Amino acid sequence: ISSTSIHPAQLTILAGAGNVEGRLFFGRFSPALNGELEEFHFFTPHQKAISHQTWNRFNPEELITSSFDGTCKIFDIRNMEARILYGDEEYIAGQGKCYT
Repeated sequence: ISSTSIHPAQLTILAGAGNVEGRLFFGRFSPALNGELEEFHFFTPHQKAISHQTWNRFNPEELITSSFDGTCKIFDIRNMEARILYGDEEYIAGQGKCYT
């Protein structure tokens, strides 16, 4: 695990964890179930380690990630897809490719 985040939701606990392979793990924990895991997903939005992640304070359904692959992405938990927020084209070109 190279980065973690906890969503500031009131009715459920959302947790994100990124690893050194660019994978993003997302879990939903239910206070009604004594904090037990209710839902779990994982995705690979990056090609290298996810260095940081934070929930978007203006849109609580979005998790923003940065990676050593030269990109920052916005991960939308409603439709479970990522889009590029920032990509250093020169760095990406030098490393081969970038994908969403």
